[in-house]
Amino acid sequence: MTFFRIGLSGKEAMPMSKLFKNRPVNQPDKIEPYHKINMKQPHDLADPSKDKQRYTGIASQTYKEVKAASNDNQIVLANEIMSSPVEVLSPSASIAEALAIFHNKGFRHLPIVSPEQGLIGILSDRDVLRYMSGVTSTYNKTVTHDTTGKVTELMTSNVLSTSSDTDVRYIARLFVENRIGAIPVVLENGDLAGIITRSNILDAVMRHFNMALWA
Repeated sequence: MTFFRIGLSGKEAMPMSKLFKNRPVNQPDKIEPYHKINMKQPHDLADPSKDKQRYTGIASQTYKEVKAASNDNQIVLANEIMSSPVEVLSPSASIAEALAIFHNKGFRHLPIVSPEQGLIGILSDRDVLRYMSGVTSTYNKTVTHDTTGKVTELMTSNVLSTSSDTDVRYIARLFVENRIGAIPVVLENGDLAGIITRSNILDAVMRHFNMALWA
């Protein structure tokens, strides 16, 4: 599990102490239900004609399954939830090309990949729209721009990236604490393996409902 800063100057490993300001991810305390299911007595039903024993059995089995899942120490890794292959842009691509991809394919982040250097930056649709509207990151109005410039003018370099074996809980925390919307996943040789966005995280939360995974 590793995080990196990748840009025009190369790749630099980022220690956890520099990334996280709050406490580390810990295993949560065991949570017991407020009302435990009585395995011996059937629950009261609105319709007494229903088979009480059958409904009690279903509830009991569901409770057992949820309790067992709560004790599961499964960890979800970056390569299990990342989007791959990744749509990328070359450094020579124009802002107009990036805008067309954002519009036609619904992406919100595009990594900038150089044939010689690999990943050198990332561009968001927000960067492009802010540039075109002439509004700065501090919401000051400037002159509007056209789309003939290169994506390297707008991209964020020194991209925060991660390895494919990273626990996604740390990635989710980075999104919250560093207010980022996407993180590239890179291999040991620096090749781009995938990308994780907020949508991937939300999808993982829905599929891996065990809250112990997200504490």
